[in-house]
Amino acid sequence: MLKFPAAAITTTDAYYSTESGPSGLSSISVGLATFEFDAETHETLLRCDQIDLDLDDLSALSDKSFEFPLNPEPGYIDGSICLFGVHVHFLTERLSFGSVGEETIPLRIDGILEFSSSGLSRYEDVALSFHTGLHLPLTSGQLVSMAADAIDRVAARSQHDIGKVMALLAKNQRAKDRLAELHSEVRRALQERDASIEIERDPD
Repeated sequence: MLKFPAAAITTTDAYYSTESGPSGLSSISVGLATFEFDAETHETLLRCDQIDLDLDDLSALSDKSFEFPLNPEPGYIDGSICLFGVHVHFLTERLSFGSVGEETIPLRIDGILEFSSSGLSRYEDVALSFHTGLHLPLTSGQLVSMAADAIDRVAARSQHDIGKVMALLAKNQRAKDRLAELHSEVRRALQERDASIEIERDPD
């Protein structure tokens, strides 16, 4: 049986959602750096859904570890990594959070990549640990800055351009749970620009 190159796997960005899928529970996505496995190049990620933890308050999870039952026991995390066009089951055993930093909280995810139950029995099941960091929730100041940057990038000049600005912001994984707030901020900022333009046209 071929072995998965566990030692060569490194993480990139990690994102989370506090309400995802039909369960409405939390989810975490961890990007994996490009790697080679069985003569193929893989660009993929680890996806963990149905996490029964409140990720709205990451500070409350600081320096804590949580163990989970394995699929199909109630309360399991629905984890997978897409390889060779197949969603390979990742049996998530444990989530361990570190101390909260200025912008992120360290996270370790332990589990088993289970090829045997995913139709890829030529590969050996393997225990994996992923080390990454989750960004803390965006502050009001960061939301203002993010909106202003998007407005500048699409050269928006009036509220008619809100759609273009929001389309750009929607591509930002970190912003996807805050789009309603960002929409309000974009509208406010563009209203100010509209008012400034009117003043320039009619200074009296």
